[in-house]
Amino acid sequence: MSTVASTVLHFTLRSDGIIFADSQAGVEPTSALLQEAEEACHQVRGDVRRPALWNIQQLTRPKPEAWLGFIQNAPKNLTAVAVVGDTEQVRLLGAFPSLINDLLLPLRMFDDEAEAVEWLRRYV
Repeated sequence: MSTVASTVLHFTLRSDGIIFADSQAGVEPTSALLQEAEEACHQVRGDVRRPALWNIQQLTRPKPEAWLGFIQNAPKNLTAVAVVGDTEQVRLLGAFPSLINDLLLPLRMFDDEAEAVEWLRRYV
């Protein structure tokens, strides 16, 4: 397994080819921090697009420009995204997931990590 940390996210490439992205507590995502995170993700994934499981348990509400950066770059880097969090954390994301899903890449919300991994396996 390969692990790389950025200020806002820690990335681990699992043995099954899925990237685990863990949000860091108390860090408000901005476009600059997401750019740093994208570079860290690239170090983990190399030049291969991979599915990612994004754990939002510690997520602080992202700034709107951070979403724009994600929207522009995620489809170039990832094959699918499973977001794992409880109802309150999902509300922090607002309408973002429904706007992305299937337009740019498959994105689905989960409250169970095992279910998220099972869904992501089809995108490895």
